[in-house]
Amino acid sequence: MKKKTVCKAASIPGETRVWQYVALTKRIYLIDCPGVVYDIGDTDSDKVLKSVIRAEKIQDPSLHIPAILEKADKKYLQQTYGVDDWTDYEDFIGKVAIKYGKILKVI
Repeated sequence: MKKKTVCKAASIPGETRVWQYVALTKRIYLIDCPGVVYDIGDTDSDKVLKSVIRAEKIQDPSLHIPAILEKADKKYLQQTYGVDDWTDYEDFIGKVAIKYGKILKVI
């Protein structure tokens, strides 16, 4: 709108910490505020799925895989990762790892 940089912005969560006011005219202001607002009752997996927590700060990412598999549509996961079917999240991760050559097939 201003055609120049007027406030700090980033695509990663936690960059905007306070409200920033940008004057568009004398009487009209644009307010930039933290983009992700989460509920106090959200679980850690909910916060991860909403990108409230930076990926590099997640202690154990494998804990959140079941929540992702539960929320994502199975056909899209099959298309994206090229995995036909799985029984649980460990089976899914194993098949994806085999598909991408991270581990060898078990005979």
